[in-house]
Amino acid sequence: MKKHWCVFLIINLLPVVIYAQNEFYSIGSTISTGIKLVDGGDIGNSRFCQVKKGDEVIKYSPFEVKEFGFKDGRIYLSKDIQISDSVQKVFLEQLVIGHTKLYYYRGKNLRMFFIEKDSTLLVELPKRNEDGDIGFRDNLQNITSDCQNVNEAVKFVGYNKKHLTELITRYNKCIYKPYPFFKYGMSLGYETTRLVPSPGIKNEYISQLDFTYTGGVTIGFFADIPVSLSNFSLHTELYYSKHGFSYNQLIGNKDIDFVANISSLKLPVLIRYVYPNLLNKIRPFINAGGIAGYNFKKNGSIYEATITQTKVEINDVLETTLIDKNQIGYAVGGGIEFKLNNRNHLFFELRYNKLYCSSNSVSMNNSEFHFITGINF
Repeated sequence: MKKHWCVFLIINLLPVVIYAQNEFYSIGSTISTGIKLVDGGDIGNSRFCQVKKGDEVIKYSPFEVKEFGFKDGRIYLSKDIQISDSVQKVFLEQLVIGHTKLYYYRGKNLRMFFIEKDSTLLVELPKRNEDGDIGFRDNLQNITSDCQNVNEAVKFVGYNKKHLTELITRYNKCIYKPYPFFKYGMSLGYETTRLVPSPGIKNEYISQLDFTYTGGVTIGFFADIPVSLSNFSLHTELYYSKHGFSYNQLIGNKDIDFVANISSLKLPVLIRYVYPNLLNKIRPFINAGGIAGYNFKKNGSIYEATITQTKVEINDVLETTLIDKNQIGYAVGGGIEFKLNNRNHLFFELRYNKLYCSSNSVSMNNSEFHFITGINF
């Protein structure tokens, strides 16, 4: 019995191994391997199988060659399809294999996808319906209706090879996996900021002041762009923040006061990774990247009050370079994303920002903790 199983596996797996390691083409029942194919691109490969023999390139039509494949795994099959009012024999690129197969045809000014479900007839998946509206998602809704895990992702799919290949591959396995899509929305937050003197500041009082964290509300917008349908995305924001600082220190017979006000626009650009399949509606994430700050309103002053037995003398020392207009730095954070429905998600995040003066080594840096909540539209 074991011998029969070994023979069965060898017979069935040997062609797969051959195809995976070599370029090939088949005419009738004859398979030619170890040959060199010429890649004609999507359009060229849809018309001909091109085999290089020495210095000569031989072109085979879909009437001659049944199937051919490249080393990178792309496989083309000869099929009859309807183009306009005629039936034509062409080569279709096989994008997905399984109980539901997906094929792609590329002609001049024409691209078409075809579905073959449970070995039934080849059915075109047109981008637009008879009324001219984009209707391929309606067809996909019907095709995937027996798998709810995938059906809800159809509304985010684009009419291209990458998106449709990902969807049909998931459908064949019928597994739940959140489908990445472009998100944009609004965020609110609470930001605590501490001024950090840069090493270049030589003011005798600055080093003796205790700079503690000061809080303020933030408001802004964000965009989250998936990276190649993966769990990574490019997450960027633009938000407004306003902070007022007041510090006091008694040094000998001098009372030192530091006062500053800053209104800023901040632009973090982050790479975000969202953990997949943890829970259906809750997904943790982490992100990190750079941040730029533009302090469009800023002022900072140091007041020195000398106290004697007979009088109090106050000197106003204005340090125009204490707050730099432009800052750059880094940001790291993590949080949780809650799925409200198929399209809307609510997220909470704790992030740390470190901003450095970009043009003046004698300005103040910023150390920040940012508590953020946001929802996409």
